[in-house]
Amino acid sequence: MTAPELISADGVYVSIGGMPVLRDVSLQVSEGEAVALIGGNGSGKSTLVRTLLGILPHQEGTISLFGQEVPGFKDWSKIGYVPSTARWRSRTAPSARSCRPDDSPTARPSSG
Repeated sequence: MTAPELISADGVYVSIGGMPVLRDVSLQVSEGEAVALIGGNGSGKSTLVRTLLGILPHQEGTISLFGQEVPGFKDWSKIGYVPSTARWRSRTAPSARSCRPDDSPTARPSSG
């Protein structure tokens, strides 16, 4: 039996300010797997994570979390995300949902 895919990306392209940042990225992360993103400054690690979470838009390709495409994904309680430049006033870290730019009254767009 194959473990279910928790994260799936296929042929993802991301441009920021007209500059291509991620080109043809594909990956699958299944239940029980551990993944590390390693690379130098400016290599696209944070951009990839922010794109997988739907914080940054992608121009091509598909992204799914827990089998559901990201634009429609709603079960944010399954996701933990603290941005590398996180700043908040309370002593409690923000949830992934509070870092997503959506229609939630608690949502705040990321500024980095």
